[in-house]
Amino acid sequence: MYRSTAGRPVALTAVNRQNGDTPLSGTWFEQPLPQTGDTYYYVVTAVDTHGNESAASGTAEFYTRDKTGPVDTAHNATAVEDERGVTLTWGKSEATSEDFVGYTVLRCNKPRTESGRTVVEVAKGIQGTSFTEAAPPPGATYYYTVIAVDDAGNGGTPSVEMPVAVAGNSTPPPPVTGLTATARENGVSLSWDASDDPGLDHYRIIRGTLVDGEWVYKPIIDGWTLGPRELAETHYLDLAVADGEQVRYSVVAVDQYGNQLTPETGASLQDVTELDLRPAVDADPAVGDNPLGHLNGDGYGSVRWWLGSDTGANGSKVTGFTVYRWNRSTHVFDKVDVQTRGDSTGWSYVDTTVPKGTTTYYRVTATLADGTETAARETAIASVDQLPPGEAVEAPGRSSQPGASLFCAAVCVRASRGPLPRRSPRTPAAHLEGGRATTRRLK
Repeated sequence: MYRSTAGRPVALTAVNRQNGDTPLSGTWFEQPLPQTGDTYYYVVTAVDTHGNESAASGTAEFYTRDKTGPVDTAHNATAVEDERGVTLTWGKSEATSEDFVGYTVLRCNKPRTESGRTVVEVAKGIQGTSFTEAAPPPGATYYYTVIAVDDAGNGGTPSVEMPVAVAGNSTPPPPVTGLTATARENGVSLSWDASDDPGLDHYRIIRGTLVDGEWVYKPIIDGWTLGPRELAETHYLDLAVADGEQVRYSVVAVDQYGNQLTPETGASLQDVTELDLRPAVDADPAVGDNPLGHLNGDGYGSVRWWLGSDTGANGSKVTGFTVYRWNRSTHVFDKVDVQTRGDSTGWSYVDTTVPKGTTTYYRVTATLADGTETAARETAIASVDQLPPGEAVEAPGRSSQPGASLFCAAVCVRASRGPLPRRSPRTPAAHLEGGRATTRRLK
């Protein structure tokens, strides 16, 4: 009986012979195999009384399941807590297996000698010899272990167990330095110096607006998560229509435990007045009483609206609409589209030539059955041109309607029933999905 793991044909050598020097007298053979995932190849020869062997039989194959862990071991492992979290380090293994894929780090609430332990896998696939768990739950003692793992998921010999009493951290990172805020035609560009706090997790931008003479601060919201936006970069474009509003910005560093300063506790502050690109006050068509129930835009340059009333103020039925766009060069509203009402319940205009990197104002009027044209309703779009490499952008629009706003990654839109006010608080409440605005109330 000959066995090999090298494939076909099986060499008839003494090393491969499994029955020693004595031929088998029966017609079967049995032996345990190491569960390493290897394939074993067997052949049988016939032996006469003079010790002569026949040619080998056909080859039988036996496949084993890999249940053997790698020889890699995390030697001299240690674990300490500092401002970064709990950092584990260990020495490089002196031996390695071909199927080694990385180290796994386990955190337990009890030592190995106690039953009822809860085991949490905090990292896997680590190729190096260190790992930091940034924010383990504070106020408890944990027991860490590092184990080498192969491509079949088998674990090798575990490292020594490392107990760490995790205190956590309640001190916020220091104030961000170098904060600048520059007004642009499509919002405010922010930049700041990178924080060197060892526990830094991300940055958060807080925007302040004046409400009844008092500063009211709200974090800039992520349009997808509807939570505070978390930034890794040190620059950000806050898209907003340019209407001359005074705004105050704060950028705070947030550590792995969520600690952060606030504008009231020493965070850096920077005031800026937005550029004012609003149309002339006496521009026609004038903003006033209008049967449109809603007017806004989206990230593709579309202006959309629907009716709040079937008739104008004089009782005449709405039969159509006219869309105007403000021309900053000529200081007039250019007529860009005329539509009939038809049987639709909602209407839109797609501006394929919307200027990039600036704020564009639109007005929409209704045409009535008696041939008259109503006063206009106004909206504005702040569009992105080309961002600096790596610059983040996302911002809410502003609206005179409570709870109505639009988040978008390309265009910021604001709708208004009347002339756009110089001081208007932002109220984040909507989100752009697939080019369509969907309103979501925020708490």
